[in-house]
Amino acid sequence: MRASKLFFKTYKNDPGNADSRNHALLLRAGMVHQSGNGLFSFLPLGAKVLKKIQRIIEDEMDMAGAQQITVPLMSSKSLWDESGRWDVYGPELMRFQDRKNRLYALSPTAEETITDIVRKEKLSYKELPFTLYQVEHKFRDEVRPRFGLLRARQFLMKDGYSFGKDEKDMDKTYDEMYNAYSKICDKLELDYKACDADTGAIGGTGSAEFIVMTDAGEADVVYCSCGYAANVEKGISIVDRIEENQKDKELVLTEGKKTIKEVGGFLDKDPRQCLKSLMVIVDKELYMVMIRGDHELNECKLASTLKAQDVRQAKDEEMEKAGLIKGYIGPVDSKVKIIADTEATLVPNHVIGSNKKDYHITNGNYNKDWTASIVGDFRSANAGEKCVECSKPLKHMKGIEVGHIFKLGCKYSKSMKAMYIDEQGKDQHIFMGCYGIGVSRILASIVEQKHDDKGIVWPKSVAPFSANVVLANVKDEQQVSVATSIYEGLKGKGFDVMLDDRTVSAGFKFKDSDLIGIPYKIVVGKTLQDGKVEVVSRTGEQQLVDVDSACLL
Repeated sequence: MRASKLFFKTYKNDPGNADSRNHALLLRAGMVHQSGNGLFSFLPLGAKVLKKIQRIIEDEMDMAGAQQITVPLMSSKSLWDESGRWDVYGPELMRFQDRKNRLYALSPTAEETITDIVRKEKLSYKELPFTLYQVEHKFRDEVRPRFGLLRARQFLMKDGYSFGKDEKDMDKTYDEMYNAYSKICDKLELDYKACDADTGAIGGTGSAEFIVMTDAGEADVVYCSCGYAANVEKGISIVDRIEENQKDKELVLTEGKKTIKEVGGFLDKDPRQCLKSLMVIVDKELYMVMIRGDHELNECKLASTLKAQDVRQAKDEEMEKAGLIKGYIGPVDSKVKIIADTEATLVPNHVIGSNKKDYHITNGNYNKDWTASIVGDFRSANAGEKCVECSKPLKHMKGIEVGHIFKLGCKYSKSMKAMYIDEQGKDQHIFMGCYGIGVSRILASIVEQKHDDKGIVWPKSVAPFSANVVLANVKDEQQVSVATSIYEGLKGKGFDVMLDDRTVSAGFKFKDSDLIGIPYKIVVGKTLQDGKVEVVSRTGEQQLVDVDSACLL
């Protein structure tokens, strides 16, 4: 492609509305155009990168035996009602009416649509298992679109769905997709981790997220050098405990002391010996959650255990209505249903609220002074705590979720009556899996992870061009001839190459090439008088080569 014919324009400075590096650099490099809040158009350079990422994903899906299809971008409310997700999915689901007042959704995912296709085929056990996938635009009504392509209202995603006879079929395909996603991330040269994850609104019995490690991400990951990794929504760890013989509880004056820090300091108690009494609303019902003073409540784990649609902290007026005194709430003789994190129940002689203003209880003990209706893992794992696999200290890092795979089991096949006929001629529910990976999100994640002060540093596999032949002086006939020859030679060998023949300065062309992220510049300039051209990699390595060698990239 000749740059003089290419539809693109670069910018020297970051746009004022950019809130992330991918947002700023993609706009500056002329790869995307922001059409609205959370709405982006891909311009020729960005579309080339997007297409190359998509091709890598499709190649791995094809290698794994998945079959590509397309389905409508909109789906009817009736299908979502069957799965039970119309009201569960939340306000991010874009809903609308047609001219006959029938309700539809712009799909953020396609479990319902593809399950409907499969169930109507009346499959035999001989036709299972198989996997269908598509690469289509998806929609999400973000309350606050941000971070460029990472939180957009429309995005390109590959979503796949497997259908099998039993759990064995489901697990086999899940493992194949896990391996395929790992290969995709490897080919894209991403620094990533495959993490245990919560199933969220998709549901199912298990899932893993593929997270690109970068401080720009919204995902929190705990991981270990042994290979263990998990989203904090799912992460577990081993923590140090205090061992003491149980004592009898005492009521002590703690006037004006309400927080763990204040109460613990006043009573000279380690935060591990103090318990938080957190008041939460779970699907409109008030609960007290007991958790160790040095730990944080993981609302995702709580929602998952209780199969709740909504979990939030209780407001002051809601606590007052229940007769609770903020800062002094405790589990002893409580009329509110109690949930306890396992670690909270193992703290001997702990400090808890007394439900009496200006007083706390010391030497409280679980099963002696109070009990809980539900006990489980409801805390977030933290850096420094011990890995459950090897007991080494866990580390913490931010990241961007680019892929998520799920073992759905019979969640959708039961609600939507997707059956197959087994060897005995009986109807059985199909076992399903779901596999999503964000194409446009990967593009943004690469930029977040691979950039410098000059611009984007694309992996060679997805760069908009493999090389940029920079014609330093368009008025020098010899340079024009040689640059054109090198350009045509590289094209003839199958390289995706650009010839920068614009009537701007060589320095301007160099800066544009680095901003765009092209892996190599082949500079046809002053060194041509010595029969040489300069080859400069995007990472800064330079060498002079003979003109004839410039076509041997």
